[in-house]
Amino acid sequence: RCFQELANGMVQFHEAVKVSTIPFPFPYAQTCDALLIFHWLLTPIINVQWVNSIWWSGVFSFVQVFILWSLNSIAVEIE
Repeated sequence: RCFQELANGMVQFHEAVKVSTIPFPFPYAQTCDALLIFHWLLTPIINVQWVNSIWWSGVFSFVQVFILWSLNSIAVEIE
């Protein structure tokens, strides 16, 4: 039983190595960047309509855009 579990662990390890060697699709990465830029441009316009103050709209827009770009940067570094 013990050797069977070790063998299953090695099989899963080799499956993970295969996944890590497959490159991330370039068109998908470019689409993500284009959508982030689209979001960056539209977020202030949408937030102005929802919030009474332009200052709060700027704060909310900055926080949303900053978080999404940070997650994208982290994903690029992990890749």
